[in-house]
Amino acid sequence: MSSRLLGAAGRAAVLMVLTVAVALTALAPGAIEASAPPSQTGTLAQTSAEGTFSGEIAPSGVSLVVWNGGTFVQLEAALQSAGAESAWMSADGRWVSYTPGLPAFVNASFTAQFPGGTIPGLTAMLLVV
Repeated sequence: MSSRLLGAAGRAAVLMVLTVAVALTALAPGAIEASAPPSQTGTLAQTSAEGTFSGEIAPSGVSLVVWNGGTFVQLEAALQSAGAESAWMSADGRWVSYTPGLPAFVNASFTAQFPGGTIPGLTAMLLVV
């Protein structure tokens, strides 16, 4: 790039970036070298009991958790045990919610995602407490 296009401020910024890059290289040789990414082998495994959540549930607000699988009856019990009002998840690019105790039509978009009545393990959910 021509120095005429940068102007004085642009040239100063480029000089500063180059100076910092050279200084970092001099202070920590090898620190800027690329390294191989960590190997990612294996699969996620469900490690907690069915009908429970994994993750920390805040005393109020919203918590991101993982459902360990189970039925809607188990989900209702787990929500009550956690002190949560509702569970939310993303389905086909939109948010759907399940709120225990409300009429079936309110929870229909959520329950329609699991026609067999069982929510698989490793399902990410937001809990509203």
